[in-house]
Amino acid sequence: QLVSSNMTAGANAQDGLNYYADSASPPGQTFATGSNPNGYIINGVYLKTAGLDGNSTATAQNYTLRLYSVSGGMATLISTYVTANQVGFPDGDWLLYSGGFTNILQPNTTYAYTHHRNTSGWDLLGYNNSGTDVYPGGGICTIPPAGGTILYGSSGVDDATFNLSLSTTPSAPVITQQPASQTVVVGQAVSFTVGSLGGGTPSYQWFTSSD
Repeated sequence: QLVSSNMTAGANAQDGLNYYADSASPPGQTFATGSNPNGYIINGVYLKTAGLDGNSTATAQNYTLRLYSVSGGMATLISTYVTANQVGFPDGDWLLYSGGFTNILQPNTTYAYTHHRNTSGWDLLGYNNSGTDVYPGGGICTIPPAGGTILYGSSGVDDATFNLSLSTTPSAPVITQQPASQTVVVGQAVSFTVGSLGGGTPSYQWFTSSD
């Protein structure tokens, strides 16, 4: 599934929002998933900067992507991802968050993302303000970092310039994080942390060694 709105208008209107990456309530977009019964895995989130109004975009710094579940006009924070590397770029470039996503997005459900620059400067994100609703499944918005009331664009038809690449969740669970090696002491309990994606009930085959 590719969720997207990929047309950027050339006007700096912002649809009544402070749609800059340094905003206290960061800019983003709501979106809806498809009908795959096992849900969806996020492969990548692509965001376009507007190329209209940026400051210090070439300054290498970290950025934060937040994901929210959406019910009515309220957003609930479900995940926060901070870039592993510092990024500098020309204003107008596409930005990509990829790798490390652990969320399973449920089918036929509304979610939202926001994008925030962590230190200095600002940049306006790309958006469509053509007056045509190019992505009826969601809308341009800002959301407080901890979640809460979603502030939508005043027109009701504007969308972020974004691509969200999703793949269907496998019906059988897939181990994504192997447990760390531990020393087991006779008579003492031990626990392991294992990451998995997919449907069904995960299972793991343990092996022991006398070494």
